[in-house]
Amino acid sequence: MSPSVLVSWHPCYFSWLLRYREPGLEALAQRAEQKQDAEALVFVAVRDWDASEGARLAQEAVRLDPNLVWVYGIVYICPTKPSERDQRIQKLEQWDPQNALPCFIIAECLDIDEVVREKIPKRVEDETPAWRTALAAAFQSPKLDGYQGRLKELDRRVLVRYGIENPYHALVCENPWCSLPSYTAWDSSRYANFLLESGDMLEARGDRKGAALIRIWPCFFELSHDGSFLLLLTSSRHRPGEANQSQG
Repeated sequence: MSPSVLVSWHPCYFSWLLRYREPGLEALAQRAEQKQDAEALVFVAVRDWDASEGARLAQEAVRLDPNLVWVYGIVYICPTKPSERDQRIQKLEQWDPQNALPCFIIAECLDIDEVVREKIPKRVEDETPAWRTALAAAFQSPKLDGYQGRLKELDRRVLVRYGIENPYHALVCENPWCSLPSYTAWDSSRYANFLLESGDMLEARGDRKGAALIRIWPCFFELSHDGSFLLLLTSSRHRPGEANQSQG
């Protein structure tokens, strides 16, 4: 699927296709702000059709409860001002430094900027240094967690606290890939192929050691028991038996 199509997607939940912007959510947001209920603000923020309003509610929730900073990994923050966007990503990185998610958010925002400017690089080599740095950092991170488990637990508490019975408000996407930025698979595939091709070039030059090191970078994602993703350092060129050996 092309980036021009991906840019129109909400990067957090595909369940937005199944719901409408119910007046009940607006009323809940007002109640949450009046009561300074940070969890209820997160509940509304991740379900709000208006990206800027969702980002605002998320920021207010984090102000009230800094432990909810993970919401910055879920709400769509790319349209916000670059300074505000960078600040939120930095807070998320500091809170969860081993998570690749902030790196993929950075890459997605850069991708969207390119689509808006209608200057989409055809090759990874033509991408900005910032994009390549973000992908390199993501591939070296030990995990990829979209915080779906945290959100699900928060949703249960808010649904009970406010007696919410509207099924549209309770919907969340059960597919964990839905909790990741929409460009994650696209960016990962492109960067993995780039690394593999780089390994081929090093091997052709006689640098077998360098080629071997590069080829263990391309990764695939495995869902762990707690709903997060683990980055498995294995190449698509490995045979099944070799994949386990590469992790030892």
